[in-house]
Amino acid sequence: MGSKSSKGRQPKLTTTTTAAAQNEQSSPEEQIKAYRSKGHQIPTDDLKKDFRDNLPTKLATASRLALVEQAKLLLFESNTAVLSTMTYDEPSTPFGSWISYSAEISSSDEKEPFSDNKVLFLCSNLAEHTTNLRENPRCSLFVSTASSGDVEVLAKSRVTILGKAKEVEKSEARLTQFCKANPDAKMYAQYDDFVMFVLDIERIRYIEGFGKMDWFSSEQFQNCPLDCVARDTQACKFAIEHMNGDHSSSCVAIVKHHLLQKTTKIHQIQSSKVLHINSKELTFDVEFMVEGEGETSKNRRVVRVPFLEPLTNATQLRAAVIALTKKAESDDVEEEKDGGA
Repeated sequence: MGSKSSKGRQPKLTTTTTAAAQNEQSSPEEQIKAYRSKGHQIPTDDLKKDFRDNLPTKLATASRLALVEQAKLLLFESNTAVLSTMTYDEPSTPFGSWISYSAEISSSDEKEPFSDNKVLFLCSNLAEHTTNLRENPRCSLFVSTASSGDVEVLAKSRVTILGKAKEVEKSEARLTQFCKANPDAKMYAQYDDFVMFVLDIERIRYIEGFGKMDWFSSEQFQNCPLDCVARDTQACKFAIEHMNGDHSSSCVAIVKHHLLQKTTKIHQIQSSKVLHINSKELTFDVEFMVEGEGETSKNRRVVRVPFLEPLTNATQLRAAVIALTKKAESDDVEEEKDGGA
């Protein structure tokens, strides 16, 4: 599971680790991999049954992109991250700062081709992280789908990129790429005190949510194709805005149908908004009521609904969403007939 640990890193297991993972013939790395492969240790006693039943993972679907595909997509779709560098006057102390970045797939400019394993970002000479990178190029980039005010942020996807940053020429091609992902940067990108860095990706740690995570090498990341639908950012943006603005009832119907197939505890969906789209699924931010023992509580979850068939390009989005909506509505009609009979 993933690539080998970095040099000098010795993973430690707690006394709660299973006997299988503590096999004395296994290396420390094999032990930690065996332990992690079992996922979180969810309580099994009756008093905590409601906790298990309401876990976000209960609402996930098996029709998913591979984790490495999800990691690449998250890096591509975002443009802000936490950059962690090593403090120049205290080398063992990490320093975190907020930056904008660009991770386009590849450039059509043959003179300056951009690899999928490189991330561009602008830094001011006034910034602490610029000084830190010039002293020590090793750094990490942390990107997450979580935002301020979110509930259950640990259920949200995030990726950590490890590598070395190198200061490069602030060429026209690189500026164009960076400003495409960060339009507001056009105001300051030409300032003399702003310099360009390229982060060469070496290793990737991706966490989809509770208990789903893995390490990936730069080669795995490079060889993984970017999702054929999500890469059409304009089409996806239009589809998301159109569904949330003009078809909110369809969003509710699709999610309600999906959730009722997995649990009978859903009482009322209060809102359902599309967050992301890829070739295999729609991701929704959903607020709903859950029936408990003698009470009803409000919940909010990220819910992923698979298309009836995987898509091969963004032009199929409209038909795929219509098919999901018709499926949800037709099944609801059948349920009403059965209930009335």
